[in-house]
Amino acid sequence: MFLAIVLFLVGFALLIKGGDWFVDGAVGIAHRFNLPEILIGATVVSIGTTLPEVMVSAQAALQGNSGISYGNAIGSIICNTSLIAAITIAVIGGIMLFISGGNMKHLGVIMFLLMVAGVGGYFFYDKVGIRLAEYIAGIFNPTGASYHIRRAYNAIINGGIFGVGIGKGTAKITGLPFAWTDSIFAVILEETGLVGGIFVIGLYTCILWRGYEIFKKAPDLFGKTLSAGITLWI
Repeated sequence: MFLAIVLFLVGFALLIKGGDWFVDGAVGIAHRFNLPEILIGATVVSIGTTLPEVMVSAQAALQGNSGISYGNAIGSIICNTSLIAAITIAVIGGIMLFISGGNMKHLGVIMFLLMVAGVGGYFFYDKVGIRLAEYIAGIFNPTGASYHIRRAYNAIINGGIFGVGIGKGTAKITGLPFAWTDSIFAVILEETGLVGGIFVIGLYTCILWRGYEIFKKAPDLFGKTLSAGITLWI
């Protein structure tokens, strides 16, 4: 078990650092031959990032570990689509495992690997460290936050207590990043104000409360797991 964890950590660190080298090399090729970076990204980079996944799935299948191959394919699609969604699914999956009476050692290993991945990303992937530093700076001084956070602050301040009116907000059409997903609550606060934001939080609280009541009254494990999963996902 110890050797398996060590191999995982070493492989993870090399994968992250290799990704940095790979991107730097791709950018260098684009500049050397005066090619658009988007062209290199759509060819060299896309193939290079896919090959490790193919090799892992192929090797796992040859060794008879079909579950690894299948899980790698699904996990790759989820992570490529949205890493945040992947983390959300992992957290909900862990809670579902706990509720269903799963092996706590398995849950502990998963949590440990997630923490290691987070620490590894911070030390080996510059973007993770920068975003974390900007987030912490924004807590103590909003002017030191990232552009995304500053725009969200501006939208919230502009909304005030009662908002500027539904559909009348300007942040979503003047550069607020991901206004339809990550920043949707800032848009709500700008258009409906603090009152509207509290109302939305209240709605989610009601969903959580009713889901918990259904969970308590479910007659069997399947009902408890189903109610908990749906409630947590919402």
